[in-house]
Amino acid sequence: MDDNQILNLELFKDYATGILESLDPEGAQEYSLLWLEMSGYDVYRQQQGLFRGKEMADRLGVLIVQNFPSGLVGHAEADRYLVMNDNADVVPVIDRMNEAISRTWPEARVQLKAGVCVIRGGGDNRLGLLTERAQMALRTILKNPDKTVVFYSKSMDRMIQLQTYVPNHLREAIAENHIHVRYQPIIRTMTRRICGAEALARWEDPELGAIYPGEFIPILEQRHMAHLLDACIVDLVVKDLSGQISRHKGELCPVSVNLSRYDFEDCDIFRVFEDAVEKYGLPRTLLRIEVTEGAMAIRQDVLFSVLRRFHEAGYEVWMDNYGSGYASMSVLESFRFDMVKFDIRLLRDFRTKERHDEVAVILSYNVNMIKELKMGTVVVGVETEEEYLWLKQNGFEMQQGYFFGRPQDYAGIVHSESEVEDFRSRGYFSRVGAVQVENRTSDAGGIHYVDPMAILEKKGVDVHVLVVNQTFSDYLREIGIGDAASFETMLNSASGAFQERLFEFYENVMKRDGDVTLSMMYGGSLVEMQGRMIDVNPVTKSAAILIHMSLLLARSRSRGYDFQDSMRSLYNLYDRMDLVNRTEHVVERSFMNAALYGTVIEGRDYGAAVKLFAKENVRRRDQKRFEAFLDDATIDGRLQASGRQVLEAVFEVRDGEGGYARKVFMVMPMNRRGQKVMLLTMRDDVQPEPEFRMTAKSRR
Repeated sequence: MDDNQILNLELFKDYATGILESLDPEGAQEYSLLWLEMSGYDVYRQQQGLFRGKEMADRLGVLIVQNFPSGLVGHAEADRYLVMNDNADVVPVIDRMNEAISRTWPEARVQLKAGVCVIRGGGDNRLGLLTERAQMALRTILKNPDKTVVFYSKSMDRMIQLQTYVPNHLREAIAENHIHVRYQPIIRTMTRRICGAEALARWEDPELGAIYPGEFIPILEQRHMAHLLDACIVDLVVKDLSGQISRHKGELCPVSVNLSRYDFEDCDIFRVFEDAVEKYGLPRTLLRIEVTEGAMAIRQDVLFSVLRRFHEAGYEVWMDNYGSGYASMSVLESFRFDMVKFDIRLLRDFRTKERHDEVAVILSYNVNMIKELKMGTVVVGVETEEEYLWLKQNGFEMQQGYFFGRPQDYAGIVHSESEVEDFRSRGYFSRVGAVQVENRTSDAGGIHYVDPMAILEKKGVDVHVLVVNQTFSDYLREIGIGDAASFETMLNSASGAFQERLFEFYENVMKRDGDVTLSMMYGGSLVEMQGRMIDVNPVTKSAAILIHMSLLLARSRSRGYDFQDSMRSLYNLYDRMDLVNRTEHVVERSFMNAALYGTVIEGRDYGAAVKLFAKENVRRRDQKRFEAFLDDATIDGRLQASGRQVLEAVFEVRDGEGGYARKVFMVMPMNRRGQKVMLLTMRDDVQPEPEFRMTAKSRR
């Protein structure tokens, strides 16, 4: 063949049919029929406009002619071309063309792909059949970025049969209830409870048996019939949910339904949902809209206009397949989704040794970015406990995959062995999940760029660890607690100084809007913890608390260790120390060796704290004298009169065994960056042994 030009489709058919009819049934001559398309072309045309889209398609045609100089080239439409060529190796040719495309359009995320049907004499060489086979082969790799060329094989004949069968029998399948819905559970990462499900279409045909989604969905989309299937799925989902709502009340899973671009182009999909919920009386909060990557290819103003209608009506709107190409950061700039669902292919790369670290960094930074944009995160395709734990530590709010459950009917979800989250708690968990417990760290020099962070949930007297970051886990090991499980066990222990202080710390956090600080020694290390209230679960009344611990940077650790050594020495001498901000009249820090040395008074008004300590710990006959000793209004005058820099006095204080012990209290005023502060200490009143006591006579 030597026709080195681009033919229209009719001319191509005439020339190609003549070539096919001239083939010798016994001859060895072979040809290939190629169907060429560019994945990502529709998005490029939508973003850049029709003129630039046509320019790309035309220049592609020139590129094809240049790379198939002896081939017959025909233009079907837009970016789609047919080539009949000698049966040579086309893979390097397509690779070479993709390199040229990348150089010409470096900003475009497009890729040329080819479906190839080999032609031999003596076979069924009708051009229509050969073209259908090449197209069918191409569809098997159209969304696979790792493959650019695929050859037709006999195993694809079923797909050719379905090309006619599926569109001709869809309406019958809907009417005869051959279309079913299966639900794959979605779990809340921090609780591992089922918090939702994704609706998946299934077709059980009486003639062909199971027709799989990967078979019928592309065909329906090509024929612009996908909206009929999706309308059926919406009706079935709403019917399933309404059938369970009266029996299970709060224990219902919201269901997400996938919508493609054709739902927005070929019908009023918003009205489809509204008709269904009005028909069955279902709350809209139980339905979630998942916008598939293909929907991003239509005009964004049209898409976002419909999505805003869903939002305003009370539906959640999720972005599906984030990271796959269409569903990119540019879309996040234009519309606020409730949740962003990460593409399963990222997890596949996460499992490979070659790309594990790279993908881990990408996932970690993206989840933090999305939370900054006030959106939630879901990841699909989870298969192992290791993946679940890594995703939990890195802040992904929801997870989905065979590891948590296979697709099943809705009743199976509700009656699952896994606990189902009360959907009335959804807002609470969304607010808790939105908190950024970051994990961005650097191994260089052992420097951590994020502090230890965790989220605790307090229900009654029980405390549970919901989330910890890697730095928090490292910190627990550093101070001798162990891992997060050991930390939770310690938090729920019945007694101990640390536990007693934490209990009052929780109470203070739950009463305040801002941060509450707790400082104390544990295992010879100085522990400083800040807590802030996140939210209260309206159903269980559990309180979620963000915990933030200070961590010394590598460059200041040596000074930190010196300070801790000094603090240990002080702790050997004093039972309790309190730092008081006299300017603001509050107790800033409290350090104690044991719970019997008083309650936590950090953040409290100084005068109220003194009265509380006196009432709870000082012998009744000493209480008035104790309050007078610590009266801030008279401290400076008493110091001036005494000519000393500190005040000391002895009081009897509860000893934890039902009695009282003599304790020496000391007041030491100081100046800190222009603020008046003072350090209060408490220690044992050590009486000298008789033979060492000094009498008045011996002093003389």
